[in-house]
Amino acid sequence: MHVLMVTARYPPFVGGTESHVADVSQRLTGMGTKVTVLTTSPGVSLVDERNEEGVTVVRVPARHLWNDVYFARLLTKHVSTCNPDLVHVQGYHTFVAPMAMWAARRAGIPYVVTFHSGGHDSRLRRMVRPAQRRWLRRWLTGAERLIAVSNFERKSFERSFHLAPGSIAVIPTGVADAFIEVDRPPPADLPSLISIGRLVDYKGHHLVIEALADVRRSLPGTRLRVIGNGGDRAALKALAARLGLSEAVDFSYVPAADRAGLARELAASSVAVFMSSYESQGIAGYEAVATGARVVIGSGTALDELECYPGVELVDRDDRHALSRALVRQLSEPPLLSRPALPSTLTTAARLEALYRDVLAV
Repeated sequence: MHVLMVTARYPPFVGGTESHVADVSQRLTGMGTKVTVLTTSPGVSLVDERNEEGVTVVRVPARHLWNDVYFARLLTKHVSTCNPDLVHVQGYHTFVAPMAMWAARRAGIPYVVTFHSGGHDSRLRRMVRPAQRRWLRRWLTGAERLIAVSNFERKSFERSFHLAPGSIAVIPTGVADAFIEVDRPPPADLPSLISIGRLVDYKGHHLVIEALADVRRSLPGTRLRVIGNGGDRAALKALAARLGLSEAVDFSYVPAADRAGLARELAASSVAVFMSSYESQGIAGYEAVATGARVVIGSGTALDELECYPGVELVDRDDRHALSRALVRQLSEPPLLSRPALPSTLTTAARLEALYRDVLAV
């Protein structure tokens, strides 16, 4: 069985979809499925094909149109020339998705789609998403299977496309082994928080920094580590300085490929905080739970589904005082006695392989 995974970006680009595709591609290859990843590479003029961890990765040039919008003219050609048994479109929200679906349909190749919906710091981009979904409906409903990464995302797309409940399969992004296996060090002398994600407004790092000022009045010495990259770094540093927290807030970045490094950061923190206004699954939240960290989450996204695990508390994202109180509560609690079992990337790959075989009747 030869599966062609088509995705707008692939490592070394950073992001949840990028990591997911790399993880499941390598897992599927290890299980005996031939996997080719077709992706784009801005700023290059030639097609690049190479083997990475057993996966054939084909990168085609992408031309910049405006802002972060790119067009990859050669992508449709490679959908057919790769000669796959099945095309798996990973992500629906760029030009790559409709191009891949159109090319697969024209070549008579069955295709499946995983949505990987996400938030965006552009208000305009958020406003046009409903119209974009309506425009894509023809192609998405032509897929052999539609896949969501959470029940939250499934319900959202079933409403958008007026589909019957259960029409969309749910296959969560699994947690990488590094987060399951990492050792938790002994509790530090001073309590610590960690906030992970791109440094953009909708990820809510500013809410955590604002709450930290209140937390330190109850628990002096509490520190915050913000891990991520993005355009809001200077503004977030300025906010910390304005609140007198420059010495209490550290900013750092862990490369996407360094799973072990990120796992160690999470395991060393007392409480992980996620205040994003939109997450289709929020894999970093699952990774935090897997390390045994206590977790505080802004409610209203797919991360709500983590509430069933011990040490996880949901709060109103817009209530700073509720967030501060939750952080103080969780920082004051002892470490969790055990770490919960979460789905791994191997589980995800096995479920995808079963879905592919069902589609192809093999």
